[in-house]
Amino acid sequence: MPRLLLCLLLLLCPFAASAEVLFKNFSEVAVVGEVAPEAQAGSYALIIANSDYRSDGIPDLPVVQNDARAVEALFRGMGYPAANIRVLENLGRSELEDEVFFFANGLAPEATVVVYYSGHGLTFEGDSQNYIVPVDMDPQVDSADPAFRARYFQRKAVPLESAVLDLLKSADPAGVVVFYDACRNAPFAVDPNARKSIGALSSFTPARVEGTAIFYSARRGQESIARLEGDGSDVNLSLYTRVLVSELSANPAIRLRDLHPRLNGRVAAMALEGTGNRRRQDPSMELELDYSRSDRHEFCLASVIRDGRAVCASGNGVAQPVVAMPSAGAGALEEAFWQDVRRRNTAFHFEQYLQAYPEGLHAAEARAALQAMAAEQQAKAELSDWQAAQSANSIAGYEGFLEAHPKSPLAPLARQYVAALRAEVQAPKAPEYPVCHVDDVRPPDAWLSLRTSAVKGTTIANMPKGTRLELLGPRSGDWLQVRTPYGTGWVSWKVARWIRC
Repeated sequence: MPRLLLCLLLLLCPFAASAEVLFKNFSEVAVVGEVAPEAQAGSYALIIANSDYRSDGIPDLPVVQNDARAVEALFRGMGYPAANIRVLENLGRSELEDEVFFFANGLAPEATVVVYYSGHGLTFEGDSQNYIVPVDMDPQVDSADPAFRARYFQRKAVPLESAVLDLLKSADPAGVVVFYDACRNAPFAVDPNARKSIGALSSFTPARVEGTAIFYSARRGQESIARLEGDGSDVNLSLYTRVLVSELSANPAIRLRDLHPRLNGRVAAMALEGTGNRRRQDPSMELELDYSRSDRHEFCLASVIRDGRAVCASGNGVAQPVVAMPSAGAGALEEAFWQDVRRRNTAFHFEQYLQAYPEGLHAAEARAALQAMAAEQQAKAELSDWQAAQSANSIAGYEGFLEAHPKSPLAPLARQYVAALRAEVQAPKAPEYPVCHVDDVRPPDAWLSLRTSAVKGTTIANMPKGTRLELLGPRSGDWLQVRTPYGTGWVSWKVARWIRC
């Protein structure tokens, strides 16, 4: 058993009851934790599942149908009214957008809305949208230009933020929570039994949609694993959805801030253990909910009743009939999550801790670690850019360094190099040919004749004293070819006293 999972179990005992349950199929899903079904009258769930793609160029995803049914069973068990749960399966773009519109139109004021998407996903460089791939998308594009292909797919896919979330938010719900179980790391040609993915490596840009919380099944550049190597034929749910429905079934009223650490730790541990440490899957979260619109400034997908009020439960994961949850459970969960974050020691994981616990016990330490990492990255980038500028040894190279690092200790030296290179460019160049001047011209010949050719050439100009002569070199007897302000021609070298070099 990996150290992470063992650590979580030890820290959370005896509060780790939820870790003992892991559903294998949608038929097993049953909510066993404490919940007040009557408190969910204003809760809605939109489940979008795309598994059967019409184009041969996009692989089908058989596990998606079971994932959708498991989530539907979860919300029914949590008390969501059947009329408030909408399941959209295998729809084309136009049908999907219409159904989302009808769903949004039926939302009650101050509703809590959960969106679950399972299927292929798309993201694009510099685009903050997450895209849903409708089942009628044709991936065959008669162009090899990546930019053109990206624009084409953007037109054909369904943007989660603008076509779904913005529409739902127009109904002014109390909050929208999204579970996006799709990868964002691979092209269309993927193994349908191994992952759910369409996208580009490291192309994901955080959506930051105000009033929402978005849970991603994997961080950018990772696959969302459908099956682990040791899974038997009785396992027919993807890894993330298995953990999601298992955790929420055990503690349906868990606060969102506490849910993410559980999902992150458990999925990450199972991914490593189930693939022989060859593959990773780290769920991530963006939390932009307005907590002022919820009781006690907290948010959960279902509620328990305390003193006649519908509230969230703490994050220890224990199902208890009516007794208040032990506060030690939530603290133990945070500590377990923090220890795992410290072990991983990446900016991504420190940021995830702060998303879950912005005022947590280790928040200051997490922010200090992020600042140190940012400073280290800045120093590495600065050194690399300085080496590149020195290698180029050009004005543009040093000015580029100054633009990127204006406050660097190397900035004064870069400015000196720029000044020296500019002076070098502006300095007069040494003449290519020897330069002489007309001198000592006396009457009656008060000039030196410049002719078109040697000996019998016609006169081009009579050059007075001080005229500049560039000696080009070709000779013809006593005649020498020169370049002057009057043009290029020949002068007689017999009158050498009239030429000073």
